[in-house]
Amino acid sequence: AVTAKSLSPLADDLPLFNKALQNLSLETALNGTQTPLVNGLEFVSAMLTPIDNEKASLDMTTRVQIQDPLGSNSSLQIKKVNMTVDLSYGDIPELVGTAVTGISDV
Repeated sequence: AVTAKSLSPLADDLPLFNKALQNLSLETALNGTQTPLVNGLEFVSAMLTPIDNEKASLDMTTRVQIQDPLGSNSSLQIKKVNMTVDLSYGDIPELVGTAVTGISDV
């Protein structure tokens, strides 16, 4: 179950609705979905810089396509992401490495 609770003391920008919406709480159950949240990842640019014999720095710009789990009419806004991406090359079965973005603004 998920609980959504309005902000207080400013639940709405309109004074008419603000008092009525303060402390409003809604409980809901979210059904699982087989549709992935991230359905596309495109590397726009990347610059790989060696650090030592085992590590490298990767400065990259990516384009991530995300499908809103609440549907196309949702007002959900994704403002920050934190990604860990396994990197591979061609048909090589072993991973080349792992890229960790840290918290990044969208």
